[in-house]
Amino acid sequence: MKAFGIQRAKLNGWANTYVFTKAMGETLLVGFKALGPLILQLVVILGKFKCILADPVSVLDLIPVDMVVNSIIVATVANANRSACVIYHVGTSMRNPVTISDFLNVVRKYFTRNPWLNKDREPVKIRRMKIFKSTATFSMYMQIRFVLPLAGLKLVSKAFGQYFRNGYVDYNRKMTSVMRLVGLYKPFMLFKGIFDDTNAEELRRATRESFIDAYNFDFDPKSIDWEDYFIQTHIPGLQKHVLIK
Repeated sequence: MKAFGIQRAKLNGWANTYVFTKAMGETLLVGFKALGPLILQLVVILGKFKCILADPVSVLDLIPVDMVVNSIIVATVANANRSACVIYHVGTSMRNPVTISDFLNVVRKYFTRNPWLNKDREPVKIRRMKIFKSTATFSMYMQIRFVLPLAGLKLVSKAFGQYFRNGYVDYNRKMTSVMRLVGLYKPFMLFKGIFDDTNAEELRRATRESFIDAYNFDFDPKSIDWEDYFIQTHIPGLQKHVLIK
């Protein structure tokens, strides 16, 4: 396994397994910053297509970053004089779950009230979508609804001396873009796991009992009102501090 690891590392341009796995970890951390891009891509999909691949009851394990910071501070203080290593999962899927259905409804609600402008400065109309819970049914629908008509448009364009070529290219580009996004976010939209945060809950309990100013370092997922958080904080912040750039 050691020889295989070195071989794999060199194949990907790294000197040894240490720098290779370090790069893998860094890439993973970057990839998991998925909520902001997911919201933006959903707006694109909601505006152009009438369907999405997602399980409505799947739970997104989300947590505001300030709560992560608070948990790190509290855990550092609480474990300062301990030799044992305790792993804390800071998430919401167990104690304050938000489902895919909840998330889609909030995104639709926000961008219906505050329309997203496309590159032509026209408001994107947010559609109600048909949700497919399996890859097979989603692929079948896309084939019938979009892929076959696109193939027909290509044949017609060819028969008429590429008269419809620009329309075909534009439609194909949009189709390819959406399918790439669906593939990218499928692991999140169909994920079935619930993460156990028992250790974090025990840390919260101990902190409330032992520290007078524990309320200043709140990281209790039950305190989050998801609709209010997304509509009043997260999406407006995303628009102000990310999209403007």
